[in-house]
Amino acid sequence: MAFADATSHLTQHLGLSLLQLLSILIVLYGITLIIYRIYLHPLHKYPGPWLGKFTSLPPMLAMARMDRVTWQTSMLRRYGSPVRIGHNELLFGDRQSRHDIYGQSSNSCAKEPFFYNMFTASGATSILSEIDRVRHSRLRRLVSHGFSLGALLRDEKFVRQRVQVFCDVVVEPAVRQGGEVNIYNKMMEHYLDIVSYFSFGESFDSVSGKGEMTHDDLDRFMTVVPIQSFFPLLRYVPVKYIQDGYKGLNRLVNFAQVSVQRLTDSVKQDPSFATGNFLRNLVDAEDAETGTKLSREELVENTIIFLVAGSDTTAVTTLYTIWECGKNSAVREKLVKEIRTAFPDPDEMPTFEIASKLPYLEAVIQETLRKWGPLSAAFPRVSPGRDISGHFIPKGTIVSTSAHATGRDPSVFTNPEAYYPDRWLDATPEMRDMSRPFSYGPRNCIGKHLAQIGLVLTLARLYQVYDLENGSGMDDEGMRYKDRGVAAPWGARVVVRPRRARGSV
Repeated sequence: MAFADATSHLTQHLGLSLLQLLSILIVLYGITLIIYRIYLHPLHKYPGPWLGKFTSLPPMLAMARMDRVTWQTSMLRRYGSPVRIGHNELLFGDRQSRHDIYGQSSNSCAKEPFFYNMFTASGATSILSEIDRVRHSRLRRLVSHGFSLGALLRDEKFVRQRVQVFCDVVVEPAVRQGGEVNIYNKMMEHYLDIVSYFSFGESFDSVSGKGEMTHDDLDRFMTVVPIQSFFPLLRYVPVKYIQDGYKGLNRLVNFAQVSVQRLTDSVKQDPSFATGNFLRNLVDAEDAETGTKLSREELVENTIIFLVAGSDTTAVTTLYTIWECGKNSAVREKLVKEIRTAFPDPDEMPTFEIASKLPYLEAVIQETLRKWGPLSAAFPRVSPGRDISGHFIPKGTIVSTSAHATGRDPSVFTNPEAYYPDRWLDATPEMRDMSRPFSYGPRNCIGKHLAQIGLVLTLARLYQVYDLENGSGMDDEGMRYKDRGVAAPWGARVVVRPRRARGSV
């Protein structure tokens, strides 16, 4: 009552309405907040873009423009490390910060909730989105066995079959016609077919055009998931582009639910059903510490995340490798010679056991991941109040290290913008530490072995049998990063001119 009387007296004294008074107070609060963030905030001493001194707009705008990866590197080159990219956010680009932010310790930096909450398809948490350290450790223990190299190699024969399907359906027609082919979409579908088999126990078979799901469904998923946290009511916006995105998302969730239910029902009828299968391993896995298994909701969400995170990322790496080898004839010739020496008979497909030990093939893949890693953006964490790279960072500050920037550090990588795989033949520990395409620490990429199998077998077979040259219209502009969470060529086209290698039938 007293407050109301005082407010009424003040408005009468100033000759203002209550609405006018509230408007003035809001403006004064905003001005005060801006002054505080620019001049008094604990991060005010760090350089950065002007708008980032009092808002979080710069990184949000970069995400909207889909150039977040390259924008982060440009900020570090302009302002140094660390750079204040938002009013409460610091971006680093040095080796020590990677250890301090992503490494395991008693005072580690937790995942930033707003960012990671974006990555959910069904609403449940996954090994990617889980923020709580204890619950994340449980999830990782439950799924890690299925992702071991030995477990995955039980299905090497299937991966090799899918590689041959890609060659027969995509490359061979261009060879027979003596023309060119855009392999972008089909390469995405190639890895979608591989990862869907491991995720759901059956392949989409999208390269052949026979499956229920295609890469378009996954692409639509990626259009809505990264932005739905910003706009919780996004699914109700009557825009075709958005509604198509949710149709793709719903198809993916429904497919995962049916696949999980089908397998669990089959196991009840026949306990030996799909023994050794990746999805069966997930269903059977029991955590030794808690005695729990993955719930149905956790199975559905994690299989979807495995599919999304494991297909586009590996496809993009393969595409950039083919493009770079097409530009660099010396690299291509050296790679081809190594592969064809190891596998001289084109009727015998490469095996992972031998191909994975080819030093130059490994160097080529490492160099592609350094220069064109599909997950090169900085992944945000929250400082608990600790030293990071020699700076005390207050509790609650968002911090991250750009993998794109560390992989281009000229003090570590000579001529970092050049594609030079030979640098990895005698790599220093510092080089390997600065280029970590599968992240770092206890939350690094659990699917790296599956990516390695797909990359090695696909590239080895393609260069064993074909001479691949870049096709018409391929240029740097079309291949620049387009960051939708997973970075990919902006032009969505990778055109090659394949010719059968001499001696291949």
